Amino acid sequence: LPRVITALCTEGELTVAASGSAAHVYRRAELVCVCEGEHAAPVRKLMMMGETTLLTVCEAGVIIAWALPSRAGSEQGPTVVRRLHAGFSPTSICHPATYLNKVLLGGSDGRLQLWNVRSGQRVHEFAGWGSAVLCLEQSPALDVCGIGHADGRIVLHHLKKDRSVLELSHEEGDACTALAFRTDGQPLLVSASSRGSFHVWHLERRTRLTSMPNVHRGGAVASLHFVRGQPNLL
Repeated sequence: LPRVITALCTEGELTVAASGSAAHVYRRAELVCVCEGEHAAPVRKLMMMGETTLLTVCEAGVIIAWALPSRAGSEQGPTVVRRLHAGFSPTSICHPATYLNKVLLGGSDGRLQLWNVRSGQRVHEFAGWGSAVLCLEQSPALDVCGIGHADGRIVLHHLKKDRSVLELSHEEGDACTALAFRTDGQPLLVSASSRGSFHVWHLERRTRLTSMPNVHRGGAVASLHFVRGQPNLL
């Protein structure tokens, strides 16, 4: 690609790579399209909503929803569905399961907002917890999202009821940089830290089972993922 890759996301056979102010969409190894011309700043966040809609977020906080062509070489390229700005630069983004056309945005000032990207309307703003939101992750339970903060707090929040279900915390000064829920029926959550460690939590017992310090000695863990339906953690 012409510039350094600043973000990646996948959905099915699609892989999207952000480079500069553009997003390059591939189906397997074939370039489907390039989403460009809308951002004036580098793209830092990408998220697919199914295989037809792509969200790109740039450093300036501009969010573009793109409708992607169904195949490579299509005469109709990507089209802009919606352009919006939440009033802050999102530091994390999540598409809650079953929330049609809706995206959850977290900011460096602790704000948390739910937006409808089709209508361009803000659905709800949550009170927040007074610390920068570093990661958002859908839990296996519908309506419940995990929220990791710069002060180390982890909040499991019921979006529909706007009520916190559980709050956990790293040690002071150890930010929560990523979250991963097991999807094989075990009520376990793994949280990653800015110190390169990760922690395993039992959600029903509401306690920490174990910690593994300095898994990554080079710095913060950027992302965590459980293989779907398996206990294997990447």
